[in-house]
Amino acid sequence: MSGSEEGRVDVVEQRAAGEKRKRVAIVDANQQEIMNQLQVADEPSATESNPTKATGTTCKTWRNNLPTTCEIVTLQEWLDGIDNDDENDQEQDTMMSTRLPLVDLRTKDQYSKRRISLQNYINNNKHHPDQKIRSSSPPSTTIVNLPFETLLSGERSCELPPRTVPFAILVPTASYDACVVDNDNNNSSSDDDDDVLNDACNLFFATTSKATGQSRTPWMVQQILCERDDGNKCFLWEDAKRVNVLGETDVKLNASVAPRLWKPDPLVQDTLLPLLKERLKAWCSTRIKKTTDGGGDNENDDDDSTIMGEVWDLGSGAGRDLCFLAEELQHYYQHELNITGRILPIRFVGIDNHKGSAKRCVPMWKHRGVGDVTKSVLLNLKKLDLVQDEMAKNNVILCYAVRYLNRPLINFLASNCNEGTLFALSHFCRREDGLWNFDHPKINSVLEYGEIENIFCSSYDDGRESGRCWEVLENTLRSDADFGRTMVNFVCRRRAANEESCT
Repeated sequence: MSGSEEGRVDVVEQRAAGEKRKRVAIVDANQQEIMNQLQVADEPSATESNPTKATGTTCKTWRNNLPTTCEIVTLQEWLDGIDNDDENDQEQDTMMSTRLPLVDLRTKDQYSKRRISLQNYINNNKHHPDQKIRSSSPPSTTIVNLPFETLLSGERSCELPPRTVPFAILVPTASYDACVVDNDNNNSSSDDDDDVLNDACNLFFATTSKATGQSRTPWMVQQILCERDDGNKCFLWEDAKRVNVLGETDVKLNASVAPRLWKPDPLVQDTLLPLLKERLKAWCSTRIKKTTDGGGDNENDDDDSTIMGEVWDLGSGAGRDLCFLAEELQHYYQHELNITGRILPIRFVGIDNHKGSAKRCVPMWKHRGVGDVTKSVLLNLKKLDLVQDEMAKNNVILCYAVRYLNRPLINFLASNCNEGTLFALSHFCRREDGLWNFDHPKINSVLEYGEIENIFCSSYDDGRESGRCWEVLENTLRSDADFGRTMVNFVCRRRAANEESCT
C-alpha cells in the first residue's frame, strides 16, 4: 500500500464498495520520516471540521497524516474487525474477521467509570443463515486499560502486546487535544499538547530508541479510536451506548484473572503451571482442615509466615512468565481451593543481573495484584557462589529459565538442588540432525540436541553408584511462534534419596 495521499481511500468508500481491508506490514522507515507523517496538518476551515466550536480553534485529526500501518476508525469499524483474506484457503472462499485487541490509554479512574464492555454486545452476524457471514464474525476480544502516563514512564510498557501483534488504541481526550491548533495565532494550543503528541509518536511509532539510539521495531498499532469532545459531546460514548457496549458501573474485582495482551512461554503455561497446582493442592491438604460447619479453612499451623517454597525465574527480564504463574496460582488458591483470608504460600522470585529489570517487573506485579507474593533480586548468575548462598537461605521448589542459557549454572543446579526441586528450561536447540539455520541466536548460544538431558541424566547421587538423581518429566522439541526456530522444553525433578532410580 502506498503511503501517499493519492493512494489513501476513505474508509467509508472502501466499505461501500465492498473492498477487502488488508493488514499491512510494519513501516520500514526511519524515525524522522514517521514523525513527519504524524505532523498536524491544517484543515480547510473551522466550520467544516468542527462547526460547534466558537473559540476559533479547530480539532485536527490524524486521519490524513497516519503512516500506512494505521488508521482512525469508528467504534463500529473496530467492532466489525479487520478482514483476513486467507490466500491458502481459497477453496472455502471465506473471509475471517479479526477484532483487534484494544489498549485503553485513559486513566484508571476514567476507565473505571466509563469504558467499552463487550459483555452485552450482540453481533448481528452471529446467527446469520449464511455460513460465510457467520464465519466472518470476530471472536471475543481483549480490552486492557494501560494509562498513557504509565506507558511513557515505562511502568507498564511490558504489558503491551508483542511488537509482532497488531492492536488498537483508544486515545484519551487529553491526547486528542494535542491536535488542537489555534487558527488565529497559527500555533498549537500549548507546548504541553505538543509534548503529548510527540510522546505518543515516540512511544508507538518510533523506529529508533530515544534512550539508546539503537534501531527498534515499532508496535503494530493498526487502528485508533478517538475519545472526541466536539462541542462538549463525546461521540465515542454516544456510539457505545447505542450499540450496547458502554460500561458505566465501577470496575469491581471478580473471580477471574485480569485480561492479558501477552502470553507466557508455552512451557510455563502448559507444563509448569499444572505441576505447581498439583503441588500446591497436595501441600494444602496436609496443612488445611475443613471445619465441620463449612465455615472456611483453617491452617493447623497458625504461623502466617510459613510458606511452601519459592519459584525462581532465572534471567527473568520483564517478569511476565513469573507474573503469569503468580496470578494463576493465586486465583487457583483462592477460588478453586477456596482458601480465603490467607496469602498464597508460594513466593515468586525474578532473578536478573540487569539493573533495570526491577523497574520494569515490580510495577507490573503490583498493578496485576501479585506484588505481595513476588520480588525481584539483582544477582549475577555467573557467580555461582552467590547463587549457592541464595539457595541456602530459601526453600526453592522450582527454578526455570526461558530463553536464557547459562551452562555453568545449569551444571551447578544439576548437582546442588534439594530433593523434590523442579528444574525447567525452554531454550533454542538444534534439531536431531544437528542443523541450525537461523542467524539469531548464534550457534554457541544454542543447545546441542540432547545436551540438557545428558547433563541431568548423568548426575548421580553420592550415596549410589548407579541410578539417576533426576526424573525427566518432559523433554520435547517445538518450534517458536516467531520464526519457527527449534526449541526444547525440558522439565525434571530431583529424586529423594530413597526413591528408585529410572532406567
